Amino acid sequence: MQPWNYGILTGLGIVAIVFGIDRVVRYRPALRDEAAARRMTMRERDERTNLIRARAGSRAYWASALLVYGGLMWVSFASNGNLPRIDDDGLWWYLAAAFLIPFAVDAGSIVIEEQRS
Repeated sequence: MQPWNYGILTGLGIVAIVFGIDRVVRYRPALRDEAAARRMTMRERDERTNLIRARAGSRAYWASALLVYGGLMWVSFASNGNLPRIDDDGLWWYLAAAFLIPFAVDAGSIVIEEQRS
C-alpha cells in the first residue's frame, strides 16, 4: 500500500495550474495600466461580452456532459463484456480530460466568438 496517492496531488496541481493561468492571463494587464483596468471593468459589464461568455459556458457544459455520458456508457458496456474494461489509471486520465477539455472549449469559444463579432 502506498503512503500517498500521487493521483490526488496531480489532480490538485492540474486544478491549481489551470485556475492560476486563467487569473494571470485575465488580470495581468490591469496590474500595469490603470486604463486597462478600467477597460476590463467595462468589458465585464458589457452585455455582448456576457452573452459570448454565456454561449461559451453552454458549449463547455455540453462538452463536459458528452464526455461524462460517454464514460458512463463505456463503463456500462464494459460491465457486459461488450467493450474492454478501463483500468484505474485510464479512468483517472479520462476523468482528467473530462475536466480539462471543457475549459479548452470555453476558452476557444470565447476567442472564436470575439473574432466573429
